[in-house]
Amino acid sequence: MIDIYIMRKIYNTLSIIAMECFILAACDNGSNKELLKVVSTEITIPAVGGTKSIAVESSNTFSAYVKDNWLNVSCKGDSVKLKASENDTENPRHTTVTIKSGKDSTIVNVSQEGMTFSLDQSGDIFSHDTGLAYS
Repeated sequence: MIDIYIMRKIYNTLSIIAMECFILAACDNGSNKELLKVVSTEITIPAVGGTKSIAVESSNTFSAYVKDNWLNVSCKGDSVKLKASENDTENPRHTTVTIKSGKDSTIVNVSQEGMTFSLDQSGDIFSHDTGLAYS
């Protein structure tokens, strides 16, 4: 038969172990969590096209993808490079870039302006090779 003293000792030991496990779990500082931080959440590209960059801070390697073919994305170092072709319509276009790192992901909205057409307001009008002054 087990003595009451031994039973109390076993109970106290198991209680202390359970409390230590609880305290250690509660004191987790989250250092094992993944980090994905993106500086820009909206990018605007002019109608003539061009390149832009999105700065990324990540605890893991990251990837980026886009569904529309007018915008190309590539990951270089700590940034995502965006390269847009010319938008030769008057309508702006929009897409989203998804940046993924481990289980974390974020979306960046990308817009490209449409072409705007305007006439030169210099005051000179040319008609039938004869110059006319406009005032």
